[in-house]
Amino acid sequence: EGNLGNALRSLRPSVEFWRSLKLSVMARVALSKMIILPRLLYYFANLPLLIPRAWFRDLNAILRELIWDNGRRRTTLATICRPPNAGGLGAPDFEAYYLASQLQWISGWLVGQG
Repeated sequence: EGNLGNALRSLRPSVEFWRSLKLSVMARVALSKMIILPRLLYYFANLPLLIPRAWFRDLNAILRELIWDNGRRRTTLATICRPPNAGGLGAPDFEAYYLASQLQWISGWLVGQG
C-alpha cells in the first residue's frame, strides 16, 4: 500500500503543472493517457495486490481535477471514460486497467509460465 500512496503523491505535482496550462478538455484527456496511465500501469502490472476502492476514488478525483481544471463538471467521469463511438471522450478507466492487469496474473497462474 505504501507504493500506491507514493504513486498518487508523485502524480500530484505533474497534474498541477499540466493544470496550469490552458488546454482543451480533449487535450487533458490525452494527457491523462500519456502521463498518468503509464505510471500506474507499471504498478498494476508488477504488484499483484488488492487495491481498495478508496484509492481509485482518490485517483478519479485527481483525474477530474485535471480534466475539468477544478471548474464545473459538465458530465460524469463514467461518461468521459466511454469510448468516443459510445458518446465518451475515451479517458482511461483506471479500475478497468487494474482489473485487466490482475487477470493477466491470474491467467499466468492458471495456464503456467513456461
